[in-house]
Amino acid sequence: MVNDGEHYNPTTGIFTVPYEGRYLIAAVLVSEREESIEAALIVSNVSVAQLDTSGYKREELEYHQQFSRKQCCGGTGTFHIILNLKSGDEVSIVLTAGKLAYTTVSEMYSTFSGFFLYPNIPLS
Repeated sequence: MVNDGEHYNPTTGIFTVPYEGRYLIAAVLVSEREESIEAALIVSNVSVAQLDTSGYKREELEYHQQFSRKQCCGGTGTFHIILNLKSGDEVSIVLTAGKLAYTTVSEMYSTFSGFFLYPNIPLS
């Protein structure tokens, strides 16, 4: 694992943005077999993206209505998003449902990455 500058805290799972600018934030979340997962990408306590490996449930997301919670196979969920972030912003992935696959050896099934692309360019 690369953690240049120590801006990622592996204990909390939080990446603290060191420089204002554009970042590519990416995550690959692998569920346990026959499990679906739900997760949110959080920037400074605000959800900016969500994923659900069991599929899009329009009624629940748009109308906030609860329907059948029939469990189905999930698979892998991913985030790849370019964000304009400020120095000090805290970025994390919050698992809201399901179980991530894990192993007792040093292999990684799920990953979370942040890449600084370029600083903000002032408009003239």
